[in-house]
Amino acid sequence: ILAHIFPPYAYGYGADSQSSSSSSSNNNLEVVKEVLVVLSRMFGISMSALQERLLDYIVTRWDDESYSRGSYSYLRPGGHMQHLKDLQAPLRRTSTGENIVHFAGEACTTVGFQCVHGAYISGEKAACEVAKDLKKK
Repeated sequence: ILAHIFPPYAYGYGADSQSSSSSSSNNNLEVVKEVLVVLSRMFGISMSALQERLLDYIVTRWDDESYSRGSYSYLRPGGHMQHLKDLQAPLRRTSTGENIVHFAGEACTTVGFQCVHGAYISGEKAACEVAKDLKKK
């Protein structure tokens, strides 16, 4: 299970409803239990069966993460999907036209924009572009 505790859901999530940060929210085991309850209801699988099948879990709290600090992209009012496509374009060396930097992430895709799978898809695309560029050399 990968559970992202992320604002606005991180605030007031769990026992400490007055919290302004997810660090004082439910501990990881409580989060996992809550996720398992939801999965049990969704799929009609008993809690004990889910617990037996659970191999591992990760609980992230993006607003407490020192690098992203809870950030994610969004299209501002008046923004267009073309802006996302523009972010996908590689940075090219002016003198040679050679691609020198490829961009990937949830902000660089129209499929899965703002989501983990969008980041994954754009990462695969960028990796393929890098491999193709390397073959040219």
